[in-house]
Amino acid sequence: EELYALDFDSLEMRNVSSNPAYEKDLKRLRKVLEEWIIQTNDWGSVPESKMLTQMWNGKSEPPVTEDPIVTARNGLIAIIDKTEGASIGYQIVREKNDQSGSWRVYLKPFKIPKGNTVIAVAQRIGYQRSREVSFQLR
Repeated sequence: EELYALDFDSLEMRNVSSNPAYEKDLKRLRKVLEEWIIQTNDWGSVPESKMLTQMWNGKSEPPVTEDPIVTARNGLIAIIDKTEGASIGYQIVREKNDQSGSWRVYLKPFKIPKGNTVIAVAQRIGYQRSREVSFQLR
């Protein structure tokens, strides 16, 4: 534990947590921290393995992020993620087997020229990523 008397130690150079003169303050602040942990449902003391099991709905292996859905409407490409909390990455491929395009994070619908292909993947932290989904604008 660390406790600093900021009135005379603003740079926090001298830890006073073991000083009996600050015992009352230390106990009060411990209680404030315990209440905050309960109020915020803080997981700081939960082992990571237990967090993962809960995040994975009781399974021991991570779930797979669902494949994104790529659609075209009124000249705009839209990508929908079906897994809550997932992010979508995509790249635009101009010719078959050309994967030189850079990956981008999908934020909103966008336009591409006809004949180009969009490759999209979905990923959620703690999950396995989805398969790559291709969509060619005709």
